[in-house]
Amino acid sequence: MRDTCPDMLLGIGTIYQAEEAERFIAAGADFVVQPVTTAPVAAVCQHHDVPWLPGAMTLNEIYNATQLGAKLVKVFPGNVVGPGYIKSLRGPMPAVKLMVTGGVEPTTESLQEWFGAGVNVVGMGSQLFKNADDTAALSRQIAELLQFVETLKK
Repeated sequence: MRDTCPDMLLGIGTIYQAEEAERFIAAGADFVVQPVTTAPVAAVCQHHDVPWLPGAMTLNEIYNATQLGAKLVKVFPGNVVGPGYIKSLRGPMPAVKLMVTGGVEPTTESLQEWFGAGVNVVGMGSQLFKNADDTAALSRQIAELLQFVETLKK
């Protein structure tokens, strides 16, 4: 992958234990994503200078993740909390970088709603790959979404 797609970053998710983080970082993971926030995983990522994206939902959890050094906090599940929740978080936490996952639809409307609410990043998994057998359509959809995201940067 490093030879054929040098700009691609590969990470690992659903990491709970520091030992898991160590193993995947040793195998070349560029970042580590957690569904929860744990100090031992934070420490491993910091030791190896690998980005750490802890999972959180409540204001307290988000705050605690930043106190452990998180530069970006994953809010999950997005489909449960909704864009209104993110917008409300911005009052007491205007500068915390947030990524939402879970329920982000692969549409410009969904992205506009989430980014409009104040997220910095969205994560898409199963929603994006519902029709993964049609790789041409998937490529077009991803290209359209990336083009839309570029307009948000301006």
